[in-house]
Amino acid sequence: FYNNSMTPVIKPLYNILWATALAAVGLNADAKELLSNNGTKAILMAFAGFFAATFTFFIGLYII
Repeated sequence: FYNNSMTPVIKPLYNILWATALAAVGLNADAKELLSNNGTKAILMAFAGFFAATFTFFIGLYII
């Protein structure tokens, strides 16, 4: 039951929480600061950069 039903739901949530915790440690900030207005903008920009890099990679892979 767990592997088939719960893993697809819990795994992405776990990854986001883990990434937030690592970012808080790396930035020497607490979660309250990280989830503030500036922290939210930083997380959104990090996601945008990741998706832009992934998109560029796949476009380059398609061209080659």
